Amino acid sequence: MNVFEFLTEEAQSVVRRLNAVVEHYPATADWTWDQAFEETKKDISMLTEHLKKETVIESNVGDAAQALVEPMSKAAEQRKDINSSVDNVLMIHVDEAGFKEGVKQIAEKLTDHNEFCSRDYYPLLQKHISANSLQNIQDQLQFSLPGAAQQS
Repeated sequence: MNVFEFLTEEAQSVVRRLNAVVEHYPATADWTWDQAFEETKKDISMLTEHLKKETVIESNVGDAAQALVEPMSKAAEQRKDINSSVDNVLMIHVDEAGFKEGVKQIAEKLTDHNEFCSRDYYPLLQKHISANSLQNIQDQLQFSLPGAAQQS
């Protein structure tokens, strides 16, 4: 699996986890407040790490960056918007109004971002990043790609 496929699948996994919090939110299901809080913490941590991986890729674009200014800016703006929604959720107590909607909003924004990345952004990056840079990215992310150490 290449890094772009991995990132696409990882984002989908985070979205599924966030949607599970929304689905099982204590106001409508059998989860406790503590369980909703703990799951949301894990999901936000996974999301934060996922978004950092995108910046690792961007830092390895090199000379191709000039050809990718617009899509890189759009991806950065989307990440900023997702992080802003995360900050908003972190300011709300788990049992307060708005928490469930905030988590749902993060999932929706990540879905939109992932669709942009997989459809437009990742193919452009893959086209413009050299094989050496792609290997450098893989090496930098090795610790976080499941099974990557076994593939070496």
